Amino acid sequence: MNVGWIAPIDTRCGIAFYAKRYAESLSDFCTVTKLDPQNFLIKRKEFLRALSGCDCVHLQYETSFFLQGHSDFYPDLCKSIRQRKIVTLHELYRTAPGVFPRDALTGPWPLSTVKKIAWDLRHPHWAAFAKHQRKKFYADVVIVHSKFQKEILLERGFPNEKIAAIPLPIRKHAETAVVKDKDALPVVLGATGFINPAYDYELLFEVLEAMTIPWRFVWVGGARRDEDERLLHGINQKIDKREWREKFTVTGWVPDEARDRLLDEMHVFCAFFKERSSSESLADAVGAKTPIIASRIALTEELARFGPVLVLAPSEPDKIAKTITEMIFDKALNQRIKEAQALYGETYSTAACCRRVVDLYEKVVSI
Repeated sequence: MNVGWIAPIDTRCGIAFYAKRYAESLSDFCTVTKLDPQNFLIKRKEFLRALSGCDCVHLQYETSFFLQGHSDFYPDLCKSIRQRKIVTLHELYRTAPGVFPRDALTGPWPLSTVKKIAWDLRHPHWAAFAKHQRKKFYADVVIVHSKFQKEILLERGFPNEKIAAIPLPIRKHAETAVVKDKDALPVVLGATGFINPAYDYELLFEVLEAMTIPWRFVWVGGARRDEDERLLHGINQKIDKREWREKFTVTGWVPDEARDRLLDEMHVFCAFFKERSSSESLADAVGAKTPIIASRIALTEELARFGPVLVLAPSEPDKIAKTITEMIFDKALNQRIKEAQALYGETYSTAACCRRVVDLYEKVVSI
């Protein structure tokens, strides 16, 4: 089985990092021909020639990968691929987060049409996503990472047999002893990933202020886009205002080995998402067997139904702070979390997920 794997190769983003690791793991099960989607624009003939020997093609979908300014080359790319196509959707929401819904734009014609045209120009990412979605992403099968994402596609008319829910694979980390004696302070709290507006930093600061035991917080990652730099600037202002510079660290981008080491050192991983439909950082924390406290969103509630893989946060910051302390020093609770994470990690190990994906390739090719 030779699979064409289309994903950014040198782009510094979470999905690109995920795609690189996944392709490396899949190489143990099949031949993987890796191609950057931008090369379709630069070297179209060579790009398609490289795919000619593939049995099927797997595209890692993030709308921005296929936009060049306001030009959308995703339809052209998909129509140029003769093989069966598998498309993995990483982020999928019922409504675009932080954006006024296009369907809610009202008014008499032609005003309503003008409003929608203006919306499309203002939000090219979501306009392109909606266009691709209407074409079922040109896919023979769409892979999502959760049951609730699958439900969204079913609501939008995707055939059940053309959707596969395969969770993010869990990478194993070295065993670490995260339960410390009460005098082994400060405790280490943290999170990983790029600085992004989907994370609730206001809640994070309120929780840290409510902590009654000494702590250090480390954000493993940094800003990726200009708008994220502005967000990071605001975070740094909050740190300085509270005089937390000695105990609140934003590392900036670090290589995988350093990130894993810092993750292993955390007592509790703080997943205070406003909205998220998949999260590589959560999968990494599970693999490290780091206790996780998380906001109540569809993603985390689905994970919690598996067992105490994570703890869903109470609604108030002081109660969250109390729960974090219990997660660290209640050895029985800590052990239940670790056991659930180990079981989840075995169920959705990298090897197990790769086998499911290869089985899907074989099924698609045989259609």
